[in-house]
Amino acid sequence: MAETPFFDLEDEHFVKTDLWLIGHTAVFLMQLFHLIAQGVARDAGRSPIEFRADFPDTVRGLAAESNALLNELRATERFRAAMQKHEQRKKAKSEPNRKRPLTRTNDGTPGPGEKLQRRHCP
Repeated sequence: MAETPFFDLEDEHFVKTDLWLIGHTAVFLMQLFHLIAQGVARDAGRSPIEFRADFPDTVRGLAAESNALLNELRATERFRAAMQKHEQRKKAKSEPNRKRPLTRTNDGTPGPGEKLQRRHCP
């Protein structure tokens, strides 16, 4: 009898990346709500949401921690290998006039990468 886990196997890199993304999104939303509340307070004369006096400093600190975690994730060999692969694909796509091999399918119709020739009727 084979033992397989009920849930997917945990990949530590994906867990850390997902947690960073959640935290980064939360910091972004806090900054957005604060800016919107400041704009409304300026236009309407009152703020719909009250923030602590040290809120901007607190959020800046959280953003700095988020950036430090991002730099830590980017320093891994796994990230560098993925970025190298991404750059190779990007370079291959940007090569001008990249020739594709002409192929015909078994029934004689043009294959992938082969343009159809239009016949001009007299």
